[in-house]
Amino acid sequence: MAVTINKGVPLPERSSVRGSRWPWREMNPSDSFFAAGYVQAPTQRVGKEPVMNTSSPRQMCPGTTWATRLVTEDGVRGVRVWRVT
Repeated sequence: MAVTINKGVPLPERSSVRGSRWPWREMNPSDSFFAAGYVQAPTQRVGKEPVMNTSSPRQMCPGTTWATRLVTEDGVRGVRVWRVT
C-alpha cells in the first residue's frame, strides 16, 4: 500500500478532548467504516498487523454495540466495523 505525502497541510490546534483515529462518536446505527490492514483479534494476527478493538467506542458511547468482520475490499484485507445500536 502506497502512502501519499502531502505538503502544506496546516497543523490544527490542539483540542482539550482526546481525539480518536476512528469516527466512533459520529456514527449512527447501521453506519460502518473500513480499516485497511487491521485484523479482528490477536489470534488472526500475521506479523505485526494492528488489531481493531471495539472496547473504546463502547466506553466513549455507552449503550452502543459494535460488530467487526475481517473482509477484503478492492483487494485490500482489513476490518469493517459496524455500529449495531
